[in-house]
Amino acid sequence: MNHKAITLIVTIIIINVLCFCDYHVMSSNIAIPHEFAKPKIVFYAKDLSIPIENFSVLRQMLENKGFNVSIVNEITSYEVFENAQLFILIACENVTKLMTNLTKFFIEQGGSVLLAPFHEKTNEYDDILRIFGMEFTAKIVRDNESNYQNDTAIIHLHSPNVFAHTSHPITLGISDLIIPYSVAIKFTGNVSLEMIFHNYTLLWGQNTTYIDLNNNNKPDANEPKGKNVTLAVAIEAWSGAKVVITGSAKIFSDEFINVTQNYIIVERIVDWLSGRKWSIHISNLKVSQQVINYDETKTINVSFDVSDAAGNPVINASIWIILQRAGRIVRNVSVNVTGQIHYELTLNLTGLTRGEFLVRVLVYKEFWGFFWSASVRISIVRQILKPILDPIAISLWLAILAIGIVFWIRCSSWIKKQKRLVKELTEKLEKRKT
Repeated sequence: MNHKAITLIVTIIIINVLCFCDYHVMSSNIAIPHEFAKPKIVFYAKDLSIPIENFSVLRQMLENKGFNVSIVNEITSYEVFENAQLFILIACENVTKLMTNLTKFFIEQGGSVLLAPFHEKTNEYDDILRIFGMEFTAKIVRDNESNYQNDTAIIHLHSPNVFAHTSHPITLGISDLIIPYSVAIKFTGNVSLEMIFHNYTLLWGQNTTYIDLNNNNKPDANEPKGKNVTLAVAIEAWSGAKVVITGSAKIFSDEFINVTQNYIIVERIVDWLSGRKWSIHISNLKVSQQVINYDETKTINVSFDVSDAAGNPVINASIWIILQRAGRIVRNVSVNVTGQIHYELTLNLTGLTRGEFLVRVLVYKEFWGFFWSASVRISIVRQILKPILDPIAISLWLAILAIGIVFWIRCSSWIKKQKRLVKELTEKLEKRKT
């Protein structure tokens, strides 16, 4: 048998092995650590009714917390928001359509936002607030009885009046605030954000607080009063984003940030939005197999850790295992919350087709928000033929291979014999001609 025949036989063997080998990875533990976002805050500084220099105390607070405060004067692309945790848009007089669209996309990607208009330029925020089905009132909020520096537009909220959410971490225990030159927030119900979100009214007016609709500096019968005057709202979005909307930009300014409990509530807003406090960490996400042969198994084991910012177990929360494909959720499984840090469970893959999927963990805790883990990629494959590791398959293919080799050898000998006969006949014919 010549070298060409040997080469052909070896090629046949290799092709058989490659075509019918078992496409299976044994228990590959794929661990993705929790991805902590970089501590970057984007602070927009152009076209402000209150100069950026008048927010020096707020900026110093952010820097003292270790944030990289990026002061930007132009937003023309999403690049500005890359790796940012929080976008601060306070007292802006020119919120462009592009800024609104990029802000919405930032929220959809899990970024948090602080919004506070200047009371004379509230219309600039209309498009952003429409995302959540809200709008600012055009008229200022006043209080003729409980105010600061004898200015009815500088409201003094204080106990024993109830003016703040008693359970939300931002306002818990707050009993004394100065709210300067604020407008109110109205709920329209026309929501354009295509995801689940929860909102909470954080601050509202006292019995003597009213919206001065006709600018006569006194409360009238038709004007909203008391709890009907919403001054601040907190929003938790499914994407993991958090949003705080207040009607007053001046509460963040150097002039008012250090009076009463204003500094405390501003700091809490920053901590809540940035996840420095009241946040959940999901780490050590692992799956038992990265490549799943659907013909062999229809389950995978998933394990992960869930803790708060201090490393303690999270209680009174909801946990789901989420399976995504091409950005769409194809399966979610609720996890029994045990009050422990480590969780393990089996994920059923029955009914899924072949393809690439992402496994993620989602945790929700009321007043804290939604928290997503990093993702683990898995592949579901299906075999057309039986794997070569099956003893019957091995015997069958060896038999076929042996028959093929014998057939090739015999054919090769017969071909050589025929060639020799043809050559002999040709030589005899040549001799007769001569």
